[in-house]
Amino acid sequence: MRVRELAAELGVDARRLVGEINAAELGFRVDNPMSQLTPAEVSRVKRSRGIADHPLLGTWRLVGITRGEHEVMTGKTHLVVRADAMWEVWPDQVRYVGDPDPWRSYELDWLESDDGRLVVDGARFETHYIVRLVGEELRLRAGGVAGQPPKSFADEHGTLTRYVRETDPEVLESLREPPATLARVSVTHATLGELTYDENLNWWTAKTTWDGAEIAFRVDGGPASVAADFDRGAQILAALDPRSIKLAAAGELLDTHNDGWCDEGEEVDAETFIARMQVESVNVDADGGVVVYFDDGDLFWGHSIYVSLNEGLEVTTSGIAG
Repeated sequence: MRVRELAAELGVDARRLVGEINAAELGFRVDNPMSQLTPAEVSRVKRSRGIADHPLLGTWRLVGITRGEHEVMTGKTHLVVRADAMWEVWPDQVRYVGDPDPWRSYELDWLESDDGRLVVDGARFETHYIVRLVGEELRLRAGGVAGQPPKSFADEHGTLTRYVRETDPEVLESLREPPATLARVSVTHATLGELTYDENLNWWTAKTTWDGAEIAFRVDGGPASVAADFDRGAQILAALDPRSIKLAAAGELLDTHNDGWCDEGEEVDAETFIARMQVESVNVDADGGVVVYFDDGDLFWGHSIYVSLNEGLEVTTSGIAG
């Protein structure tokens, strides 16, 4: 956009606007009213005049997500950006009453390179991106560590997400607002208490007590699950031995922690390792297999510890996730 065109859009004198653009605080120089402005520079000018406008506003259709040379599979289809918030569209996900608002607030600043620095609020942590407009594409480079910004736009440890403008009028109309929320379906079990169904994950969840802590207990199954499925889940939970499960995790992960996840002199023994593990959830799948998730007590810098058991409740593997 040329300065003269921008001045006409803003309803101001072009020479006056050139003076503002030349001001050091706007971060760039324009020598005459015919100079060409980048989208980032237009955004800076409008923001300096109190106008909420930038080149990311609108509805974007996902082209693809890659990490390095590998494509990342996703159910996300669009990104909708307003002046005060943005919404990632996952059309296959059901949104329930009480779920977090899908609109996320954000901050966008433009760098001298005309790349943008984007920080999006999240339920657990902020997501940091470097933004680049390449022709008709919007590209977002995320950092390789959750909650941390990428080192540069070329940082392949994080994902690269590519969008183009959505132009289909029917799609645009359908994405004016997120879909309405639905009420959750719940049943009551004599042992487990209230179980609530989540269509997105195809499981039932109860809040119950195990190993002295309140946990999320999940039973795999669709909305037609019956009392016998929950009875089996309750029997499996009662048969699990917390200490043996924690010891199995320590047996597989203790050396991993001591060799690479702590400073010299901060190594721990097995008893200290299991004492720092705090159970968070127990998941029972349709075949009777179990996965137990633990808070890691900062053994692995906030990653979860998981222990998998087969249908005979024998430990098959342990690891870290998240």
